[in-house]
Amino acid sequence: MRTRMHILAWTLLALALVVWSGVIYGGMVILAEAASRAESASTAEQQSDRLAYAQRLSALAVDTKAQRERLDTLTHADIVTAVNIIEAAGKDLGVSVHVSNAIPVADGSQSLPGGVQLQAIVFIVEATGSYASLTRLVSAFERLSLPSTVDQVELEYNKNADTKAVSWRLSARIRVLTTAVSS
Repeated sequence: MRTRMHILAWTLLALALVVWSGVIYGGMVILAEAASRAESASTAEQQSDRLAYAQRLSALAVDTKAQRERLDTLTHADIVTAVNIIEAAGKDLGVSVHVSNAIPVADGSQSLPGGVQLQAIVFIVEATGSYASLTRLVSAFERLSLPSTVDQVELEYNKNADTKAVSWRLSARIRVLTTAVSS
């Protein structure tokens, strides 16, 4: 009877080990399946994010097409066109404007997408007139139809002794960005 008990005990032990092995194997299969599903969900989420980003970028490109074309037109103004625009701002206000220099800025070159070089040119502008007309002129310079900034403005009181007329002299530095000039 003792041998039967031993055989029965060993059989039950073997059966318990087989059952526990099955439970452990089943748990490992479930964990592997969960990891696989998590990876698939992560991959699907990344692909969805990439697709959404591409759609937003495409919509942005479509929405800004007219503005980009206008910017290309504005930045492609050559030096003569820029001078004409600056002088026209003075003519519109009844002030005689003289552009004396166009100086390329040494460190003002930047590379745009497509290999186009954006160059900064500084124009030295001089004008004479009443204080009010010159301040309006400076305001017009700040709103030129060019990608530009007014870097420096000097207003100097100038009393002409011959005619007893009071006038002011303006000297300004205007930086214009253009792609029409290669450095």
